[in-house]
Amino acid sequence: MRKKLPYKHKGSWRTMAGFAAVAMSAAGLAFATPMAALAASSTMTPTAKVSFTFDDGLTSALTKAAPALAQYGYTGTNYVTTGCVGTVNTCAADPEESYMTWTQVKQLQNDKKWEIGSHTVSHPLLTEVTATKLTNELVNSKQALATRGINATAFAAPYGDYNPKVLAAAAKYYSSFRGFADQQQYNTWPYNDSLLYVKQVQAGVTVAQVKTFIDEAKQQNAWLVLVFHDIKDIPSTDPEEYEYSTNDLKQIAAYVQSQNLPVVNVSQGLAGVGGTNLLPNSTFDNGVADGWTTDVAANVTKNIASNGSYPSPTNSLFIKSNATKSVHLFSPKVSVDSTKTYFLKNYLNVTQRTAGNILYYLDEYDANGNWVSGHVAKVEDSVNAEYMNFTYKPSSENVKQARVQVAVDVGATLQAYVDNMQWFEQQ
Repeated sequence: MRKKLPYKHKGSWRTMAGFAAVAMSAAGLAFATPMAALAASSTMTPTAKVSFTFDDGLTSALTKAAPALAQYGYTGTNYVTTGCVGTVNTCAADPEESYMTWTQVKQLQNDKKWEIGSHTVSHPLLTEVTATKLTNELVNSKQALATRGINATAFAAPYGDYNPKVLAAAAKYYSSFRGFADQQQYNTWPYNDSLLYVKQVQAGVTVAQVKTFIDEAKQQNAWLVLVFHDIKDIPSTDPEEYEYSTNDLKQIAAYVQSQNLPVVNVSQGLAGVGGTNLLPNSTFDNGVADGWTTDVAANVTKNIASNGSYPSPTNSLFIKSNATKSVHLFSPKVSVDSTKTYFLKNYLNVTQRTAGNILYYLDEYDANGNWVSGHVAKVEDSVNAEYMNFTYKPSSENVKQARVQVAVDVGATLQAYVDNMQWFEQQ
């Protein structure tokens, strides 16, 4: 078997030639709400849980993995390389393997109840392709799935290859981005939808080790995302072949069941799925309106060039620094209960920066609208595209209202896009 290309770590993120944004309407795609099969409460509270994910769309997902998990009532997420569907011994992902046909991919979704995600069209290193090809790999893969009745909202990059431009591009079309080799850790509440962390499972990773992963996730109340590739009864012992034993997969599923941990598909597991968002105009389709305000109108403006995030990336707010004053975007005030905890989800795409930070700040008010206190909740100090998610609990029983502000300090030199700002009550 041909070994897969080595993973390239992106700790020092490389740049790409300019990214040509493509509006969703231009791609001819229709987007539905992400999967919400779980009860809303399961995504509204920090709960230990496990996801079984499989890359490439290999035939063994249907013939080996699905039956193994089904014995315990579980399903998984399969990230399909659409250009490989129906091929044998010719796919770029691995030319010595067999890939599901479209009939089998649909069977995995419709009959086995798995989630189908996108893994691009041709399985390239996304940081090494042109801006146009990057967009085509994301859009055409989603389109190929959509024309077969599959609404893919989850994405995983081949080889786990990414940089800020790749993350920003993927965020336009998908609700989540799953990492790979450099993200060997757990997802802590309320997660980062644009870079979900994983634990790899292939030859060399024992069942005992995976049990430890499960134990640690349970102890930390975290979300464990396991990544598999090919499942075989007699797998290769070479880790670079990315194969794993059918029997060992069954043992892992049995242990998850023994620990009473819920198993979720990736799009089901994101914080806030099915919840009630307390902020109006969260996707800024109406610009700075519906209770949103700014103190420097020239520096906080509506952008319609598809620099936002799924499910409404066309519109976002463009924020840039000002040489003589701080710049703020203020949300409407939200009624809060001091006995409850809340969590906020905020998409941020910082495209240029040489100095300064963007801060997410919480202001608190009493019943009469008087300011009580405030604190910094999250800080971004680099060029990046990510979900700036965080939790919030009112500081005292006097707090009856709160608002979030996005702030750029005077002296900063940066520009960014904000989108999809949501506020939920934690259950």
